[in-house]
Formats: sequence, C-alpha cells, structure tokens
Amino acid sequence: MSRLSQFYRPAAAQPPCSSLEQNQFATCLFCDERFTLPSEEGNILKHLFVTHHFIIAEGHVISNLKKYLDFWRIQFESSSNALEKFCTKFKVDIEHECDIEKDVECYMLSDHVEEDKCLRQHLHKEKLEAALTQQQFEREDTSFKRCCLFCRFEETGTRAKYLEHLASNHNLQLGRPDNLVYIDDFLDNIEDKIKNLICIFCERTFKDRNVLREHMRKKGHKRPNPRNRFYNQFYIVNYREMGKTWQDETQINCRHQGYRSDSEDEDGHWSDWEEKEESNIVCLFCPRSAHSDVGIFLHMSAYHNFSFKELTHGLHFYEKVKVVNFIRRKVLDTRCIICDSKAESNSALLVHMEEAKHFRLPEKEVWDQPEFFFPILEDDNLLTYLENDDTDDKIKKTENLPGEI
Repeated sequence: MSRLSQFYRPAAAQPPCSSLEQNQFATCLFCDERFTLPSEEGNILKHLFVTHHFIIAEGHVISNLKKYLDFWRIQFESSSNALEKFCTKFKVDIEHECDIEKDVECYMLSDHVEEDKCLRQHLHKEKLEAALTQQQFEREDTSFKRCCLFCRFEETGTRAKYLEHLASNHNLQLGRPDNLVYIDDFLDNIEDKIKNLICIFCERTFKDRNVLREHMRKKGHKRPNPRNRFYNQFYIVNYREMGKTWQDETQINCRHQGYRSDSEDEDGHWSDWEEKEESNIVCLFCPRSAHSDVGIFLHMSAYHNFSFKELTHGLHFYEKVKVVNFIRRKVLDTRCIICDSKAESNSALLVHMEEAKHFRLPEKEVWDQPEFFFPILEDDNLLTYLENDDTDDKIKKTENLPGEI
C-alpha cells in the first residue's frame, strides 16, 4: 500500500474533462515499445504475452491501463525480484504457426496480489469520480449551444433539452439525459457517422444522405449499435462496478428470470433507451406502484409513515438519488434501513420497521456512499421526479388520500 500511496498523490482540483478516452502513449513494462491507448489496448497486452511471456489478468477491464502500466513498470525497474514477489509463475504450451513451444515459463499479474487489487480499485474510483463530476457539470451547465443533427434548430440552453429535441422531433433515441455522460463527445461521434453516411445502428455505409435517412427511418435504426462497446463510455451505469457493463448485468438478471434480454434480441433494442408506455413508480418499501410521483409520495406517507419530501428536504439531487438507491438496496436485501436487521420476507420487514418506528433516514454517512449513485431497480422512474419542485404543492392540494393507487 505504501508504494501505491506514493505513486498516486491526490490531484489538484480540475475542471471537467472534455473527452473521456483521449489518446495517450503507454510503454511496455519490459522494453521501449510504445502503444497508443485506448485504440491499441489489445496490441500491448498481446505484445506482453508474445514477446515477454507476461500476462495481465483481466487486463481489458482495467479502468486506466496506462496508469496501471506506469505503476508496475516502476516497481519492476526498482526491484530485481519484483516478478517473483508479485506475479504467479507457471508453464504453458504456446502454439505458433508451424509448431508448439512446450513448457514456456510465464508470469501472470493479477488482483490476487493486494497491491494490484488496490491499484485497480483506485483507478476505478478515479474513473467513477471523474465521470460523476462531468455528469454534474453537464447537468447544471446552461451555456450549451449546438445545432440539430437533422434540421436548422439550434439549442442554446441545456444538453437535456437538446436531447429532448432529437427524441421528440427526429425520434433519435440516445438515452435519458440522467443516464448519459460525456454528452458532447457522444454527439460528436454520432454526427461524424451521419456525415460519413454511416447508419449509427447497423453501421452500414450508404451512397447519400437521403438514402441513409430513409434507411434509418424505415428500419427504426435511430439508436446507436448496442453491440458496439465504444458507446459504453457514455452511459453512467457502466461505471457502477469495475469490469462490468450494463450488458453483463442485464443478461445475468434476465437469465435468472427466465427470459432473453433486449441485448440478445435480433433487433438489438436496448431496454434502457426505450421509453416505456407505462411509467409506473414503485414504492420504496412495498410492491405498490403509482402513475405519478404525487401518488407514490402520498402512498408512502399514508401507508408507511414515510414523508420522502420532508426527510430529504435540503438535499441536492445527487444526495436524493443516493437515498433512493440506499433504501432500494436495503429493502431488496430485506434489511432494515436503520438497524440493518435481516427479515425473512418483505412483509416481515415492514412489520419490524413499523413496530420499531424505523421509517426514517439513518445518519448521512450510512447512505452517502458512491455505490448508491447507481440505480438498484432497473428503470427506476422515481429517480426522474426527484427535482420536481412543485410536488409538495400538488400533495397539499390533494384533499383525499386514495384508497388504491
């Protein structure tokens, strides 16, 4: 840990970056061969194996491969026995074009080593914090200005309004603004593809703009290719857990529930990108749902004695997001949000919380954690209403509590 803390000193505060994955040069751990990252990430990992018989386990999921290589290059150069100390040594047969090389001695570096594990976690946290900082900047920035990709409209305000124009006027589905990050770079990429007469979904090239637009309209190809992992960097959900993307989690969840995920369907639709016809909002504590934020807040107040608006008064948007996701996680695990006691069922949990008067928020340090930036419930519509300032007024004007929502 000491080497890690010395290598990564806290950086000075900087404005949000303008690009997520900028080209940078990385040097091999054992020679002077240089590679351009991230485009040559696979090449440098292959070079390490073929030339130096060295393997970086799960190298493709490391958040910042250049910093990772820089750190270990220093360790290997400063100690003659670093390979034996930090790496696993084994023998393997390597197949070449004409023959097989038997019992080749190789070394593997993995997160089974504590320093490697800490380094990977540090790089992931650094990447996550940068993305969240950038997302908050994009959310609050009102100086955005950009011409529409398809018409003469020019937005001078916020990125959310620009994305709304693309969706409502041209049916271009890039995703909900609260799920996106590095939006300017995302739009630049989409614009470049269209200018080069490339369909953003099937990525075929067409002879002119009119043919391309007609193809995208008829085929419904007005969303990026879900199988092109380049686009993962523009969706905040992909920063949630180190080494996992939204496709991984979606497919696992769907298989557990016995049906195919949208990413496995032939048409390649992304469920996260498509607006649902019914946008029900699920209660934080029970399966009851409502068609509006007012309805669900009334339900939680009447049936669970939990006044969300009062308990979160004074919190900014991201803190409210963490409160919602914290409660979702606890209830999903059937654990009390105050004492963390485990219940046998959701019904038993509600009984316990009512008897113990635990329908309230714990201390801030309990729920104010980075892990709760990300939705626990897929398509959690409650999160989209957290900034509606007029919700309290709507509730006060409602005279009678509904018996059924």
